[in-house]
Amino acid sequence: MLEDATYISQLQKNDPGGTDLVSQGDDHLRLIKKVLQNSFEPAIDSALIPDITDKENHLLSVNETADGIIWRSTSETTTGSNYFRYWKSSNQSIVNTSTRIVFDVEKEDPGSQWESSMWTIGVTGIYHIDANARIVEAAIPDHDIMIRINGEAYKQLSYTDYGSGTNKLHSMQISANMMLNAGDVVDIAGKSESQLVLGGSNNSLASVSGYRIR
Repeated sequence: MLEDATYISQLQKNDPGGTDLVSQGDDHLRLIKKVLQNSFEPAIDSALIPDITDKENHLLSVNETADGIIWRSTSETTTGSNYFRYWKSSNQSIVNTSTRIVFDVEKEDPGSQWESSMWTIGVTGIYHIDANARIVEAAIPDHDIMIRINGEAYKQLSYTDYGSGTNKLHSMQISANMMLNAGDVVDIAGKSESQLVLGGSNNSLASVSGYRIR
């Protein structure tokens, strides 16, 4: 008996039976062809799953022209990828020039995104970064923290202590979404009117984290 099916889920795995007529063989073959064409994109002209050789930790993704499936590494995937998080291991003195803040204790960085306290962008997209640092010695007012892209300030916040010379301790923090191009370099920098000492005690009081949004 010839079964009736439109999609793969409707095919009966035990059909045709051994008593079916040989003359219906061509009908069964046409049914299988119809079901396959209904269940998959008719324009497929290559292997549906690309070669898996050397594709450890890769994901299948629709390509940019939406006409095929390709492998992408974790650095090429979109939402939530390129994630990293670092702490600061020791105190750092910063004077009145823009100076890169060192975050050198890896907490999470599966894709080796943050190297030498810099984030080199591999794929054009929108990214997010957060950073905070703690002032641990009295400093003359106006100490800044900034997010830099290729050495230029992208976002800068100024923390002013009008009780100059006091022993007030406080944190500086900054965050931003950034549209970045492949090859851009992002870092966190500090600046002060005088010497500024940022604490680093291998804890979350001084940290940086980032990830790709899309």
